[in-house]
Amino acid sequence: MIALVRHLLAVAATVLCACSPRVGSVCPPEASALAHTVVYRRDGLPAYAGQALMITTCGGGAFCHSEDAASFSRYGAPIDLNFDPQLADQVPDPVHGAARLRRAQVLTFEMRDAIFDEVVDRHMPPRGVGGGTRQAPYVTFDGVGNRTDMPGLDTATGRETLRNWLACGAPVIERIGGLGSATACSSDADCTLTGACDLSRRQCIPVGETVPYLVVPIDPTWASIYDVVISSRCAQSSCHGGTAPAAGLDLSNRDAARTTLLGSEASPDFGCHGQGPLLVAGNPDTSLFFKKLNDPTVCGGAMPRGGGTLASRYLTAIHDWIAAGAPP
Repeated sequence: MIALVRHLLAVAATVLCACSPRVGSVCPPEASALAHTVVYRRDGLPAYAGQALMITTCGGGAFCHSEDAASFSRYGAPIDLNFDPQLADQVPDPVHGAARLRRAQVLTFEMRDAIFDEVVDRHMPPRGVGGGTRQAPYVTFDGVGNRTDMPGLDTATGRETLRNWLACGAPVIERIGGLGSATACSSDADCTLTGACDLSRRQCIPVGETVPYLVVPIDPTWASIYDVVISSRCAQSSCHGGTAPAAGLDLSNRDAARTTLLGSEASPDFGCHGQGPLLVAGNPDTSLFFKKLNDPTVCGGAMPRGGGTLASRYLTAIHDWIAAGAPP
């Protein structure tokens, strides 16, 4: 099935373009340097710029071209077409995260011309309901900490960022720490993910680089918490946003989200019903909202899904904000 889908997309790309490939695989040093430009999610999670565009518009760990997307959240994306280069340690199954990332990277590079044709011809990312899945853009920081949203695929700059990244082999940041896939080896056969052993170092060539989280300042205020954590981790249409937010909890608007949290209990249709209010002003320990972020054993599992646990500094800010009465 996947071979057929790839063939059909390749044919479609040829018909649409009727010329030489739009992307190819020419990557001089200056192009490679651009392809390895690091950008950050609002909470400080890194990615290369092209990788970030694919995450925010194509998969995001939960929709369209993600391995974890349910049938209702694929929005028509064929199940074999997974182009979601989430970091290996930021997915629900981090043990196999490197293998998943490698699959996404290989398929993305194999189908680079077809992918780029779809973007240039504005067929992808989708509009309408599917278009609502797009996540908040990653950002760049200047020398004094000012933040700028990176251009999306609806801009010429964003499309050129994607084209350059694809042409340079779709490089990825693999994880934010740990040894990753660079395990010991004595031959290529020992490297199950990449099939390439660096014999001089006797180490498998990794799927991608390791880049640490950026320490993003966060204050114990709702505005700061929403901007850094909620908008980038929770308020997406595949989670608590869009027309059918998970558990009926819509966090897509900053002011309305706080009001909803203060006035609600868990939906009766989900496992946390009866476990108490979502947010108790002045008491984080009885606030289900905080417990879901802080305790992996809580009803229904910890949040946010598909993105790793929250850093302690974010949990501290949320705890202190609730303890202060959860002011607007």
